[in-house]
Amino acid sequence: MKKYEIKIAELFGEVAKKCYIISTNSKAVVFFDYSAQVKSYTVTIHPNGWKRDEYGDEIAFLKDINTLNLKKTIKKLDKLALELGIKDV
Repeated sequence: MKKYEIKIAELFGEVAKKCYIISTNSKAVVFFDYSAQVKSYTVTIHPNGWKRDEYGDEIAFLKDINTLNLKKTIKKLDKLALELGIKDV
């Protein structure tokens, strides 16, 4: 693997970790969906928990997977965690 691909994989791992921590430490539920076939990812937050037939708020929907976009998503998740009172994300 190339250095760039390794960095992307590390950032994907960081996004997934933050989604998990937020979902397990608050009433919010965060979904992280990666679609390899179209090279995109989506992060969706359900602030009051997931409910059937209710849409969450997309905080990231990106067709251009790169380090800058992933870092922006990480910052959004950090901000969300702070708003929810989660310190160690």
